[in-house]
Amino acid sequence: MADWIKDVTDSPDFEKGGLHKALGVPEGEDIPCGKMRSAWKKAKASGNKDMIGKLTFAFNTGSKSCAPSGWGSKDK
Repeated sequence: MADWIKDVTDSPDFEKGGLHKALGVPEGEDIPCGKMRSAWKKAKASGNKDMIGKLTFAFNTGSKSCAPSGWGSKDK
């Protein structure tokens, strides 16, 4: 596990299952990619830093295939 991931998950502010709760998906079920992409667009438009953080963590740790196009490229 990368150091930054361990730092985030060990943080007292980290809420396990927080993205599932925020998107209304029961824990243990997969979050549909479309729901994650839609939430990303809404969070970016509104500046919701909490949701942006949860989605960024998800896209970087396990949901890379759900990330918006251009995710991770330096020039976007």
